[in-house]
Amino acid sequence: DLLRVGVIGQEVETVIPEAVQIQNRREFEDFRVVSYDTIYSTLVNAVKELSSQNKALVERVNALEAK
Repeated sequence: DLLRVGVIGQEVETVIPEAVQIQNRREFEDFRVVSYDTIYSTLVNAVKELSSQNKALVERVNALEAK
């Protein structure tokens, strides 16, 4: 059996709307299709930003502890 992992289009749409397209299919109305490429680039940028913020906070804590 093949394990499949994915995301829920409606949930992604609230955070990264440009990563979701709405399609109408025979069996589903307003079917959400997720562009994983858009999600990946957004997540990479978020990790970079969080890493930068974390570094600044660590430096601040170290400076405060040195007092």
